[in-house]
Amino acid sequence: MYRLKTFIMLGILLIGFNQLALSQRVDLETYLNQLQHNSSHIKQSKNNIEQAEQDTKMAKAALLPSAGIESSYRRDMNRIYMYISEVESGGLIPNNFPMNFYNNISANAVVQQSIYNPVALANHKLAKLSKEYTELSHFELEDELKRQGTILFFQALYVKESIAVAQQNTDLALQQWNQLQDLFEEGYVSEFQTKQAEIYYKQTLPLLIETEKMYKTLLSELQLLAGESPHNNFDIEGSLKEIAPADNHIDSTLDENKTIKLLNKQIAINKQQIQERKAAYLPQLKASVGYQFDAYDDDFKFDNINNLGFAQLTLRIPIASGGFNRAQKQKSLLSLKASQIEKDHKKNELLKELYNSELNLNLASEKIKTEMEVITLSKKELEISEEKIKLGLVTNLELKEIRNALLQSELNLINAYLDYKIAQTNIQKIAEKK
Repeated sequence: MYRLKTFIMLGILLIGFNQLALSQRVDLETYLNQLQHNSSHIKQSKNNIEQAEQDTKMAKAALLPSAGIESSYRRDMNRIYMYISEVESGGLIPNNFPMNFYNNISANAVVQQSIYNPVALANHKLAKLSKEYTELSHFELEDELKRQGTILFFQALYVKESIAVAQQNTDLALQQWNQLQDLFEEGYVSEFQTKQAEIYYKQTLPLLIETEKMYKTLLSELQLLAGESPHNNFDIEGSLKEIAPADNHIDSTLDENKTIKLLNKQIAINKQQIQERKAAYLPQLKASVGYQFDAYDDDFKFDNINNLGFAQLTLRIPIASGGFNRAQKQKSLLSLKASQIEKDHKKNELLKELYNSELNLNLASEKIKTEMEVITLSKKELEISEEKIKLGLVTNLELKEIRNALLQSELNLINAYLDYKIAQTNIQKIAEKK
């Protein structure tokens, strides 16, 4: 009867975990590929790149020739006259002459080309720098999402491996309970000891249940980060214990760090904005070539025609803007200074984070070695205690404490592997190591 209840309870607990075993499994590389292709943040960033490309084309258009044709029809409802005095006409001719026709058709075509336009040149360079900044932002976003996805994936692996450890602890407690039941039936142990073993077994179940719930929650978070709706047909595979050796040759100059590159590009944009403000003080020269056609008539015959071809140079010299250009230039200088300060501050932050990550990596490495030694000793102690309990030399409580010590050591080992993985991921992101 005891064993029947045991198998029923254990079967209920394993239903959820066995369902995960039937799910589609993805490793870290596959998940990161899904993240890059499906993330809404990545899609929005790509859209920003396309907009920046169009901004560059718009800025370039100001340097290229422009052409246009304009035509119109005009109907005058009455005459207008030019008048002369009777003294000048001597009274021999009328003193008013009509100045218009009732119908007027006109058309003109103009081609314009900027010969010297420093503002347009500066805007074009600024648009190109802005596009480069947007592209760098996209790459930096990809790296950051990769870092976040990698750490979340490792955390899910940590919980998954914790489930295996918790399941192992439950199995050991169940084994101890079954063993004591057999000894009770043979009269070697008391009913109290058997009940005590049953309670110790049931005490292991909440940890297993909570860990499984946490694992499902992390799987949902992984799917949401990758731009997918949470579903049950999703699982991950891999091992935290598969670790790469630490890189002892890390470039602390952070020259390849994308965040620093992004701030350098922002400084370049600020400098170009200053050049754009200076260009507002310079003259502009524009050339135009055109043709104008006009036809006039009262009866739609349009026999009265004017044709005019022309070429024109236009020189614009700015004199004063009421202090606007000067204020814009000063504002750009302040923005440049702010960007330089932000770069220095961010670099110090990254160096500090890099230093802390290196310390965490070394600490986790030492902790892994220590916990592996502790686990080896705990397993030997557990084997000896399982034999002693048959002889009555070890109590249930003592065996439980030994088993819990092994459980804690195994969880500590998994946690050390997680710390190692997270530290290594952060170092790779900061130092741009592959």
